[in-house]
Amino acid sequence: MKASPPLSRKKKSAWALGSISDVYMNNALNYLAFPIYNMGLSVDPRILGWALGLPRIWDALSDPLMGNISDNTRSRFGRRRPYIFVGAVLCAIMFALIWSPPTGWSPTALGWYFMLMVFLYYTAYTIFMVPWGALGLELTSDYNERTRVQAYRTVFQAIGGLGLGTMWVLAQKWGGGDDVVGVRYVGIAFALLILVCGILPALLCRETHQQYQGSIRFWPAVKATFSNKVFLLLIAVTICVMLGIFMVNSFAVYINTYFVFNGDKEGVARIGMYANFAFQGAGIALVPIITHIAGRVGKRKTLIGGLALVVIGYASSWWLYTPINPWLQMIPLALAAPGLSCMWIIA
Repeated sequence: MKASPPLSRKKKSAWALGSISDVYMNNALNYLAFPIYNMGLSVDPRILGWALGLPRIWDALSDPLMGNISDNTRSRFGRRRPYIFVGAVLCAIMFALIWSPPTGWSPTALGWYFMLMVFLYYTAYTIFMVPWGALGLELTSDYNERTRVQAYRTVFQAIGGLGLGTMWVLAQKWGGGDDVVGVRYVGIAFALLILVCGILPALLCRETHQQYQGSIRFWPAVKATFSNKVFLLLIAVTICVMLGIFMVNSFAVYINTYFVFNGDKEGVARIGMYANFAFQGAGIALVPIITHIAGRVGKRKTLIGGLALVVIGYASSWWLYTPINPWLQMIPLALAAPGLSCMWIIA
């Protein structure tokens, strides 16, 4: 197949806008669930753990189904854009509802409310994310241009991610010190951001390649996927990194609250905001460097080097989360940022 011509900055940016929605869809629950529902509303953390974990198992089933549905859709708007639009609208609605729990309910009832809403939310996320991710890969057939498209994604993702660390701070500020009240306004504000940035790729991008592809049956597609050893290796790497990060990241808020800051939730929220600024800022600054290195030494070596930095960074957390100097916890993030940027750009 003849390589596609280079894409315009406008087209790459239009698609990459969706990564701003994606960063909140995928990460905001991990930032706010335990501070709001456990510390604020006294929901059993075990229920919250199941509520955040079980929908991801559902994802393992719904994502391939959504991919097959999108692959086989034929419409005048394309096979990706209608789902991107609908998924963004549904995610925005569910996001606002998650952070507006009913008043007067018991902690147990609120826990089950959270679990139900998270299941609905991640189903909506699948409707958005799978077609949006596929559209980004289909914008070009050129090997190196695809890396540049993902570099745009990483930059926009990091820019959008700058707001993640502000969410708890804003909840405290907008609630007059009561983050349970303030998070309702935070939920609405960031739901609007998810909506706008999520629907723009559906409105501004134009699909290619779909006219060359026939109908795809589900089980042959699954068989083809699991026969691709390189793809499976990349998926295994992604799973290991995600498990290693997200299985322990939720503990950071408790370590900071009850050990590093001795119960000062405002101090924890502030350092979390600054740490997120540093992490996302490093991610933005390193994108052109990673893209250049990948082009010079190869994607494989660059990815291995980046993942090694992630391991070193998170291993150092044992010594650097300390009440003697809370700011030392910036060092693990500074080491992990380039490695995770490598992963998002290259994998």
